[in-house]
Amino acid sequence: VVRLRNRTARQGALRLVYLPSRGVPRAAIAAPRRIARGDYAVVRLRLTLPAGQPPDRLDGLLVARMPGSTARLRVRGTGPRVTFDPRKLELSVDRYGPLATGGIAEVVVRGPDAPALAAAHTPIGAQILTDGDAAIRVAVGAPRAEDGVFVAPVTVQDAEGLDTGSFTGTVPVSGSTGSDNGLRVEVKVGFSFLVMALVVLLGSILGGFAQRYSEVGRDARILRLRLKAAVADYDAKLATCPGKRPASYALDTWLDPRPQHQGFARYPGTRGVAGMQWHLGTARTKRDVDEQRFRVRAVVRHVERWLTLEPVARAAAGVLDERPPRRGNVSMLQCAAFKDVRRLLDDARAAPDPALHAAFTDEETYLAHERREDQASARLAQAVAEQTVVLDLALQAWCYLAGSTVSATAGSSTRRPTPRS
Repeated sequence: VVRLRNRTARQGALRLVYLPSRGVPRAAIAAPRRIARGDYAVVRLRLTLPAGQPPDRLDGLLVARMPGSTARLRVRGTGPRVTFDPRKLELSVDRYGPLATGGIAEVVVRGPDAPALAAAHTPIGAQILTDGDAAIRVAVGAPRAEDGVFVAPVTVQDAEGLDTGSFTGTVPVSGSTGSDNGLRVEVKVGFSFLVMALVVLLGSILGGFAQRYSEVGRDARILRLRLKAAVADYDAKLATCPGKRPASYALDTWLDPRPQHQGFARYPGTRGVAGMQWHLGTARTKRDVDEQRFRVRAVVRHVERWLTLEPVARAAAGVLDERPPRRGNVSMLQCAAFKDVRRLLDDARAAPDPALHAAFTDEETYLAHERREDQASARLAQAVAEQTVVLDLALQAWCYLAGSTVSATAGSSTRRPTPRS
């Protein structure tokens, strides 16, 4: 309510206009249209703010005009006139879980507007305080009369997650943007010792089980991948053999039955790759994996040895398939070179017995056995390759003396020896 007095020597129409500083409030003005000399006029000004806007958005200028005279009145909006005791509140909160919504502290509210806030049960204000990425919500509730003073509860709540840290800021009064009359707070939030001890204990227990389970799963996946890769290499090499019949020995005794469904057997098995894949896919303990470890290693090592032996055995078989001409009553097939290659090829065709590896439970004994097998297989492959070269050269010399041609090795082109002078 504003009272205006006409101090001029004139009378006339009164015009009123309200100019908001920020263009926010809506103004409704009720006043008489004319004012006589020396008279008073009562102006009623009603300003309306949108919901959630602070009172200082009411700032503006009320202008009154009459013929020959202009008056101006500055209008300022302020929040409730209250102060707090203490001015700064320091809190330490132990977190056992989500922060409760009950009051954890109280402050004394003083000032001329404190009784009105208490009568209207109006909360004083709230603010989100941050510490890096962590955040909490601090609120000052409606004051209440207690022992002749007005007391307001202060609550600390979670803003998003279960954050901890040191939060500092000011809770403004009634949403005012100014912080001069706000309550300054410093809140330290941390987990209680009991919660931390329980978390550490639970983490240790779960971490131990999770680590063991993850190690078991990782070892099982590695063994399955090694087994799958070895079988794929064997099948690819076997496909290049004439009629898919190897010149050395076949590993079907070790590998069959094969899995039929994405690397897993559809049902439990005890034999072949299907059985090993099923047991590895259902392994839950280290013992389950160790039971299949030796079987998988045996298959992988035998495939590796077979991939080394099969090419030289195929070359030896191709040389033995040659039929050199007779020289008189003498046949090349009866010479020692032919007999040596045939004997070595028979040794290369001797398949290992799967039962020899079924009883291995000690890794050191198993590795010693595998080293002996690798050395024996490498010596056999070297002997077959060297003796095949010797027989190939002997065949060329024999055919040269007999005056015909012969293939040096299986799959190679026919070579015609050139007579020397």
